[in-house]
Amino acid sequence: MEEKLIKKINLENSLEVEFFDASKKLMPDRWYICLILKMNIPVEDSIRSSGDIPDEDIKNIIDAIGNNLVFEQKREQNFVDEMVKEETLDKMCDSAIDITLAYLAHPEFAVKYIRKKYKEFVGKV
Repeated sequence: MEEKLIKKINLENSLEVEFFDASKKLMPDRWYICLILKMNIPVEDSIRSSGDIPDEDIKNIIDAIGNNLVFEQKREQNFVDEMVKEETLDKMCDSAIDITLAYLAHPEFAVKYIRKKYKEFVGKV
């Protein structure tokens, strides 16, 4: 699926959210609309800035999940009429900005997401 960068927003917690249009034509007049939000999370910088994780634990976390995580969220809508394709994508972007950005901009989002991914990794081992 081809992704086209359509917007970048810098958040208060120093992270950046990128908005991608991954829509595709299904039929002559119908579209699958797909908006993907991506955010790179630098693991070491994020957990060191929290100040409550010992160096040895930081090393274990980085060894397990790497030094960069990507948070990704998809919003999809199927069989959208071609005449309202752009309007639908714009509404999806506006909704993501109104609802999701406050969550992603939280000062502790990166550390909590890193901890979650680390717990998932440990649970699989």
